[in-house]
Amino acid sequence: MKTHIDSVHEQRKSHECSFCRNTFARIAHLKIHVDSVHEKKKSHVCSICDYSSSRKDSLKIHIVSVHEKKKLHKCLIYDYSSAKNSNLKAHVGLVHEGKKPHKCYICDFNFACKSTLKEHISSVHEGKKSYICSICDHPFYKQSYLKTRASGS
Repeated sequence: MKTHIDSVHEQRKSHECSFCRNTFARIAHLKIHVDSVHEKKKSHVCSICDYSSSRKDSLKIHIVSVHEKKKLHKCLIYDYSSAKNSNLKAHVGLVHEGKKPHKCYICDFNFACKSTLKEHISSVHEGKKSYICSICDHPFYKQSYLKTRASGS
């Protein structure tokens, strides 16, 4: 109960990753993070496609969402559903509560999703353009921009 109160209600995260400085409420979550993100351990393999994960629950979510095409987490307000509860929480936080908790340490711009923040840092501050047009070799920093240019919009 104390661990639950500390981590969920008081947002205490006393276990810090020595690689990236992310913090976790539980040491078990830190270990999972290090194994999957930094050591790239992928012991759970999909029997249908080439997807693999370090986490059993991630594989289960993959099978349900990708192969069974189920989105079990539904927004009570909008017609939005997701395979992951974390995506639904992000949707509610951004769309219904206006939250953008992920702050860029360089320019102080705020983002609703950590992945969008990482993309921002990579493209804006590091100048990386990972999406290359197969016809003209023009680089783009977002896949959606490449698709827009390719369709002529």
